[in-house]
Amino acid sequence: MIVNRSTCLPFVWAAILALTAAGCGQCPPCEDDAAIKSTSAKKEHAKDTEADDTAEKEMTATPIGSAPKEVKSFDLHGRAGFDRVSIWSKPDMESPRLGYLRMGQRMMVGNPEYSTESCPKGWFLLETGGYVCQGRGMLVGEKPRFIRNPPPPPRVDQLDPYPHGFIRADFTPAYKRLPAKEEIWQPPTRFVPGEYRVAIPLEDADETADGGTDAPAATRTVTITVDERGKLVLPDGLILKKDADGEPVLPPGVDIPKEDIPHVDPDAPKVEGEEDVVGIDYYKYARRNYRGISEFLLRGFWVSVAKRFRDEATREYYYQTIRGEYVPGNAVHLVKPPEFHGYRVLGDTPLPAAIVKDKYAAFYEKRNNRFRGVGPVDRLNVYRVYAEEQSGGQTYYQIEGDRWLKGSQVAFFRLREELPEGVGENDKWIWVDLSKQTLEAYQGAMPIFVTLVSTGLPESEETVTPNGEFAIDFKHVTDNMAGSVGDGEDVYSVADVPWVQYIHRNIAFHASFWHSKYGTPKSHGCINLSPADARYLFDWSGPTLPDGWHGVAATEDNPGTKVFIFGKTPK
Repeated sequence: MIVNRSTCLPFVWAAILALTAAGCGQCPPCEDDAAIKSTSAKKEHAKDTEADDTAEKEMTATPIGSAPKEVKSFDLHGRAGFDRVSIWSKPDMESPRLGYLRMGQRMMVGNPEYSTESCPKGWFLLETGGYVCQGRGMLVGEKPRFIRNPPPPPRVDQLDPYPHGFIRADFTPAYKRLPAKEEIWQPPTRFVPGEYRVAIPLEDADETADGGTDAPAATRTVTITVDERGKLVLPDGLILKKDADGEPVLPPGVDIPKEDIPHVDPDAPKVEGEEDVVGIDYYKYARRNYRGISEFLLRGFWVSVAKRFRDEATREYYYQTIRGEYVPGNAVHLVKPPEFHGYRVLGDTPLPAAIVKDKYAAFYEKRNNRFRGVGPVDRLNVYRVYAEEQSGGQTYYQIEGDRWLKGSQVAFFRLREELPEGVGENDKWIWVDLSKQTLEAYQGAMPIFVTLVSTGLPESEETVTPNGEFAIDFKHVTDNMAGSVGDGEDVYSVADVPWVQYIHRNIAFHASFWHSKYGTPKSHGCINLSPADARYLFDWSGPTLPDGWHGVAATEDNPGTKVFIFGKTPK
């Protein structure tokens, strides 16, 4: 498992429970199934996916040491052939990196006719700005260059750029290619410990007059013991054939129940007082017997999906992930991201506003200067507030329809009167209140939008979101996040987390499609937003992401938005 930059996602099991409680709705539609009927057909399928491309050779390298020429036209086709193709500010690998392209991305480029020792195949200028190096993942030609099975481009107009699904069971295999029947993962098995009375056929049977054998053959009833390691212990005088490992093989028709051998991590520390589990290392076993397996996925891991296939040879369904691996279809549950979004401050919807936080919140009516509940209100509903009053030690907020909300059941947002220190009249800035689990986005003194968030859990320094003044330093349309917390038992892996904006080390704003508990701490330190809010914030904030780029760094010319985080996370 690759541990990526972030260690801030919510606990895997909690994520699943929260997702179940929130209700995922129907799965997003998959692309049309592609039937793969044979090994040769699989190879042809890979070619057919890029039938419009050519296999043209790369551009001729320019002489090292020549001076860059002015680029007046962008008529060459560039294509990213690596998972990440770096974009430099100058044709120099010592210059700052501006961002990167994802594999498969096509961009028009111009040729400054310039190469260096670190890039002997030539630098090329992107039409969007920044330089890429041919030979460092960038493929350049007069026509689009061919690459095998590129991931689809992200759906930047959607809440989630890629469909996502969580893994239902531990040790779900991710295959390098569509597996043949004999390559499909089967956990190793052993006999169930105990004593079994079985009938063993005798080797010699009486011949009949026509030269055949009597049926049924003569048998001998014996007791076979299975020890605690699942090994057969044969009675004296009974000899059976043996397999390649020297273990006895039961004759056809003789059955003793079997069970899966559990996985045992050979490097896991032993716990005093607990019995040792008799098992094997699945990873080592798979490397020896299932070489088509790229990795194992654990229950609660998340994958991003490119396509769905049906293999006619095995009649099995598979999801091809964005990483190009194939995961059994019955092991993946696709989800629909929550659609909640915060309060967008526009001309006819100014502040103040309120968002319902309490699961058991209610509407209120004011009668004879007293407030009485008149019915439930859904959590995460968003309302403009027209007035507020105090009654019985409680604050009530008036909304449309002459209804009221109780202050203790909502997050209330009023216009901020002062700018934070160091913020100019036209500067964009973001305010996160850990105590209230809220976020406010402003440009100067003008509010842009407000919403609920889920920040880090307060249990430890590993998971709590820090206080302080920060700025967005790098943005990703999607980014992989994986790691573990504490003693390593809380392991998580989420592919292509959407709308990621890093502000400090591993701390980032990002969308959470796996839960809708906004307003409650849930993460490993990051600030979770709904997909709609995360996308809105991503598009609004700096640095600005150029068209076609998958990631962008903050620079002096393209600065990151300032972020202020204060308050104490509630327990």
